[in-house]
Amino acid sequence: MYERYLLLTLPGLEDIVKEECERKGINVLRVKPHGIPARLVVRGEISNVRCLRTIESASQILDIIKLKDRSELRYAIRDILRRPEVSTLLKGISTATVRGFVESNKVKKRDLERIVARELIRIHPGIITIPNGGDIKIRVEFYKDNTLVLGIEIPPLQPLHRRYYTVFIHPAMLNPLIAASIAYIFEPKKDTLIYDPFCGSGTIPIEIAYVYEDVSILASDISETFVKGAILNAREAGVIDRIQFLVSDAQYSTFKEQSIDIVVTDPPRGHREVVDPVSLLDKIFKSFKNILKRNGLLILVSPYRQIIKVLSLHYKFSIVREIEALQGGQKVSIIALRSS
Repeated sequence: MYERYLLLTLPGLEDIVKEECERKGINVLRVKPHGIPARLVVRGEISNVRCLRTIESASQILDIIKLKDRSELRYAIRDILRRPEVSTLLKGISTATVRGFVESNKVKKRDLERIVARELIRIHPGIITIPNGGDIKIRVEFYKDNTLVLGIEIPPLQPLHRRYYTVFIHPAMLNPLIAASIAYIFEPKKDTLIYDPFCGSGTIPIEIAYVYEDVSILASDISETFVKGAILNAREAGVIDRIQFLVSDAQYSTFKEQSIDIVVTDPPRGHREVVDPVSLLDKIFKSFKNILKRNGLLILVSPYRQIIKVLSLHYKFSIVREIEALQGGQKVSIIALRSS
C-alpha cells in the first residue's frame, strides 16, 4: 500500500536521499517542504521506505493541514487523532513518545509536544506517553506558515543513525548516513575496483557493499586494531565476502600504477593526534594520483573543502560533484574528483 512519509536526514543530504528513493521506486513529492532542510515528503510502499539507508527516520503522515492561525492547532490535532484509520494504527499500543519540531515562534516545541500528548491520552485512554522508548513515536511539526504535520514514525528494518553491525566502534567514526550517501555519488560498472585507504571501522566499504554486489572492494588502515574491528563489523553486516581488508600505510601504497577505479575515504582529521591537513591531503593526492586509473574517481569526506579545491587544481583533478552536510554541527564535504 502506498502511503505518504516524512523523511528526516542530515542537512545537506536531501538530494542524495532523493536519488536513493528514486532508485528504490519511491515517489519523491517534495524536497525541503516549506523550505525546511533535512526533510522530504515521499509516497511509496512501507517495505521500500524501511530499506532507506540515508535517512535518520521515516514517519507515516497522518495528515498535513494548513491552519489559519495557531489557535486551531489543538483542534486540528484532536480531529486527526480521532479518525478511524488512526485508531487502527494505534491498536494494541500502550506507550507513546512524542517528538516535535517547531519553526514558528508562535508556539514552543515543548508546548506542541504536550498538546499532542494530552489529546492522545484523552482520545485513546489506554495509551500513556513517556519521554523515551515508547511503543511508537508520534512526530509533530509546525511551520511558520501555520502548516501542521502529524505522523507516526515507522520502525526501520535496522537502526538508521547507529547501524546494528557496529560491534566495533572507532573513536572518530563517520556518521553512517554520510557513508551511505557516498554510494549514491557514483554508479560503478561491474567489477569496478574500489579502495578505502583509511577504513577505520569499515563504515564506508560496508555501506558501499550493501548497495553494489558486483564490485570489488579493498579496505585498509595503518592500525591493525582498526582493521580487525572493521572485519568484525563487516562480518556482522553480512558483507565480509565482498570486502578484502589489509593492514597498510596509505602514504606508501604498494598498488600498481593506474590499478584502482575509485578511491573513496574519510582521511584522519586530528581527533586522536595532531594532523596537518595540508600536508596530509597533499600526500593523499600525490599517492592516489598514481594508483588511480585514467579518469578514475577520488572521493573525499573532509571539512577541509578549500584545501581540497586548491590541491585538486595542482594535481589536475576536476571536481565532478560536491555535497556539504552537517555532522554534529560541523560542515563536512563529500567531494568527488576525476583524475585526468
